[in-house]
Amino acid sequence: MTNRQFAALAARLDKAQLRGELIKILQVNPPRVAALHQEDEVRKWATNGWNTERILRLTADLLPSDQLENALQWAFPQAYYSVFALTLALYKTTGQTETSHAGVLRSFGDRVASGRYPACLSFTATGVEPIAFEGTAKASAVSSLTFDPRIPETVNTQIAQFLKGTREKDLKEQKRKMLKSFKTKNGGRKKNLTEEDWGKVSESLGRTSILSLLYRKRIKSNYGDIDTFLNPNIIAAPLLKNLIHVVNCVNFTHEVCIARAVGLAAYRQLQAQLSRTPEFLQSRTVELVEILDAATKSPASIP
Repeated sequence: MTNRQFAALAARLDKAQLRGELIKILQVNPPRVAALHQEDEVRKWATNGWNTERILRLTADLLPSDQLENALQWAFPQAYYSVFALTLALYKTTGQTETSHAGVLRSFGDRVASGRYPACLSFTATGVEPIAFEGTAKASAVSSLTFDPRIPETVNTQIAQFLKGTREKDLKEQKRKMLKSFKTKNGGRKKNLTEEDWGKVSESLGRTSILSLLYRKRIKSNYGDIDTFLNPNIIAAPLLKNLIHVVNCVNFTHEVCIARAVGLAAYRQLQAQLSRTPEFLQSRTVELVEILDAATKSPASIP
């Protein structure tokens, strides 16, 4: 299942489509630097995110394929924390104040819903039962076990299933955190929540997004579900490749937005703080410059 889920995410995050959608976003709703943006904080979080992504990529490059299974337990937290750090770097640039994981997850989902992200990244789940999807859907005629990256219906079905399972898990955890606030008429703690109570849990949780999916998969070495990544059905090499592709696309999106807000020269200064700019970041910067250049054209000239 994990292999299918990340293969579906990789198929959905088509790089050419992402580039075109980023150009349109920069033209229609360009991110702007906050008057009191925290340059040191931007640098700290961007550097953190890049270094963490570099470690993730080195895992795939240095370990032989038959040893990658043992590295997956660390790859997933590296993937999430890299994306989380670049998200915070953007927030420190544009003035968002969220810093906690829960706050960033809620804000990310809200920004997706408001059209601030490319369409290929914009899929969320909301509500309790039934869970509603935006930007993706489960095809009624498609089995949850069916997946073909060339068929959008199967791609979206896998993503919808991933969102649904993640949201159900997160709703239970959010309910546990909020349980003390739900009282009976006599002041006792409720055993069963009403539909209204569940609505409050859902609202507090916010939208389930791609960032939520990465957050769900992060684990620590003493978690019981570490055994998930030692399952013989997990095929590590393609899973790690797809995971890196997801991180690449989300981080690239945030880098483009940061560069558009602060200007290319200031963005390059952020990279200058690294002891050595890794190849993946050099390559992304070339694409970033092309996107910024294309975004200066008239919107009417962009198909």
